Amino acid sequence: MPATTTTTKRKSSKIRCPRCGREYTAKQAEKAFHRNKRSRTGFQTYDKACAKAIDAEKAAAKTPA
Repeated sequence: MPATTTTTKRKSSKIRCPRCGREYTAKQAEKAFHRNKRSRTGFQTYDKACAKAIDAEKAAAKTPA
């Protein structure tokens, strides 16, 4: 019988955007990040400003010059 493990989602007190390096408290993160129930913190990896910039870069790369 395979072993099953359960994971618990814990929200850390500080959440950092890896692109810009800015740290947010849990209360600030509610406004600065999009929600993601599957992540450990409950938020997306990048804050909204960085996510918008990443999407714009991807869109610019797709359009022919």
